[in-house]
Amino acid sequence: MSEAAHTKILSLVTPLYKTKRHFLEELVESVATAPEEDIELVLVNDSPGDLMLRENIRRVKERFGFISYYENTGNIGLFRAYRNGFMQAKGRFCCILDHDDVMEPGSLAAFLKENQDADMVFTNEYKFADAAHEKRDIFEKPDFDILSTVFYFFTHHVTCWKTDILQKALMDQGENGGYYYGFDIDALFEYMKQFPNELKTLHFGEALYGWRIHAESTASSLGQKPLGYLERLRLADSLMARYGEYGRISIHPQVGYVMEGEFSSLHDVSGCPLTAEGFAEWIRAGGGSGRSHEMRPLNGADKAEEKELAYLFDLTRHIPFAYLRARGIENLFLPLLKRQKEIDSYAFSHQMIEVPFLAVTDGARLASGGVPGLLVRGNNGPVRTVMMRSSKY
Repeated sequence: MSEAAHTKILSLVTPLYKTKRHFLEELVESVATAPEEDIELVLVNDSPGDLMLRENIRRVKERFGFISYYENTGNIGLFRAYRNGFMQAKGRFCCILDHDDVMEPGSLAAFLKENQDADMVFTNEYKFADAAHEKRDIFEKPDFDILSTVFYFFTHHVTCWKTDILQKALMDQGENGGYYYGFDIDALFEYMKQFPNELKTLHFGEALYGWRIHAESTASSLGQKPLGYLERLRLADSLMARYGEYGRISIHPQVGYVMEGEFSSLHDVSGCPLTAEGFAEWIRAGGGSGRSHEMRPLNGADKAEEKELAYLFDLTRHIPFAYLRARGIENLFLPLLKRQKEIDSYAFSHQMIEVPFLAVTDGARLASGGVPGLLVRGNNGPVRTVMMRSSKY
């Protein structure tokens, strides 16, 4: 798409399937709070036989000039409906807006205008009850990183992609491989594939996206779409395999938006036996000095107590080293358990239960500032910190 073809800064893509009238009207009216010249709302009707829905769409189209409308030939499923909508988007950026949610995108559109060189922009979100619109359970997200993106999918509500690049990714991918619900995760992974290393990603800190709580939504119960869990596992497995990373990935037993992984690529880095005893012996012996990807103890970690070694071993088993190296992260610093609270000063919370997940951040100050831990040494470059954070989700 040429520069002139981008008539708007942001396209919001919404598949409709037997959508209730008040859901549709509230969604459109929330979007209408933004300047019309900035926003395109792409409505994709996946239940064209629903005559009441068609009439409701006609009514909102008459009221608002920012709506683009496309009708599928029949019910083709959420994944393909989203794909059709994104292939029709004309904004410079594009994002998902589910048919039972709301979003006030005016300040985001202004932010995107000022940051058009960004590869991806994501916002905070909140929940609201079906009968009332007060914001509750505001989710203030951490900085984006490619590790927690795989295991803790926090970008969906709402993530803005460059439309041209996403459309190319979808064209390169071809058919969806049988997915029904997993478009959001699949699109993110396909989009990331277009960037050899890390994306230029910005976090816009307002809670703009309202996730409606009602009886049929995942906002009220994470168990509403069990097939979606299975698709998440398939998508994560396929992403890891793309980078030569194999292991066991599972859904967190209590929180369905968190995945856990155990991988064998530590063995490729260190050559040490993948047992707690072998790991401890290897660390105390100097951590494999001289290897191409050297792992060595820092600040006396070779004299650490058993619980610290056990923590490091548990952490390293959950890190897909091959994936991180392929994404351009070579040097990792793994902080020890006893300093975790001191290090993780920006843990975030969302709901009720604490769950662990992995994240990568800049960590040179930790490695050089006397914090005990382990350094995974690759090529020259910045040292990153891998942390097992806690989140209340």
